Amino acid sequence: MTVNSESNRGTTASPVADYSFDGRITTKGKVHYLFVFNRPEKGVITLPFAVKKATLLAGENSLAVTAGPAETSIALPAQLPDPVATVIRLK
Repeated sequence: MTVNSESNRGTTASPVADYSFDGRITTKGKVHYLFVFNRPEKGVITLPFAVKKATLLAGENSLAVTAGPAETSIALPAQLPDPVATVIRLK
């Protein structure tokens, strides 16, 4: 829990209700946290809002972010670091 504590403490449920991955989103200020339960088959998560930076909380590794006109895609590693819920910080 220590590794992912910032994604739980003081956060609220995300106002984004429709997203394309198996997981949840929490929000704290201008930062969103993705809880990814299962890696999508193609290894990419698409979100309906702008993201400048995506970082795995466990290990602080940056993930590739591709911004489109109406959505953002985030490329996931071949294997998620946590088998239960991998947390990604979005800024």
